[in-house]
Amino acid sequence: KSLRTEFRHITDLMMQIAFANPNVHITFSHNGKLIFDLPVTDDILERISILLGETMHSNLLPVEYKDSYITLSGFLTKPHHAGNTTQKQFIFINQRKVSDKIVAAAAREAYGNLVGSNEYPPYLLFLSVPFEFVDVNVHPRKEEIRFADTPLVTEAVSIAVKRTLTRYDLDLQPKGWGLADSSVDSYAGRLLKEKQLPWDIRKISEIVPNNLLQVYN
Repeated sequence: KSLRTEFRHITDLMMQIAFANPNVHITFSHNGKLIFDLPVTDDILERISILLGETMHSNLLPVEYKDSYITLSGFLTKPHHAGNTTQKQFIFINQRKVSDKIVAAAAREAYGNLVGSNEYPPYLLFLSVPFEFVDVNVHPRKEEIRFADTPLVTEAVSIAVKRTLTRYDLDLQPKGWGLADSSVDSYAGRLLKEKQLPWDIRKISEIVPNNLLQVYN
């Protein structure tokens, strides 16, 4: 496909790998331009802040759940940060990024009327399940999976999301509260949102905040 489209795919893949492996030092560059340099960290929030921006970071709520088979951790965003795309919804099964419409639907429905019917709250959800519980041979690139007991997984996701929202009293907030802010203030995030190529030097000053120019130049 076009250079722009392929670069966006590569950037998205690198972000997925970075989120799933905070214990690995990851650098990503293109045509001599450093896109990001992520040192090893024990706190995935550091990578979220760099890759998705401080606005996203400041609207995160930690989520945790555990039962006999499933362990779930990660972060949800506050309802008013929901956008009109699923681009910032990350689901990892046993540390591998997957696309699962059923899990995504369970997370979305758990927000209830806190978000509009065409709004999608960003989140990063890490699910750990027994390996025999997952069929990874559904998709050629293993981007999609099949669970041995799908209802068990969707129930865990639903409970985890609802508990988190309730813990922060967000289940009592009316739909549409607060001011929506869909800005992305990270370099990688703006590349994705603005569909700009990093090697277009004329555009760099428009994409990268002044406080990040020193980091990426």
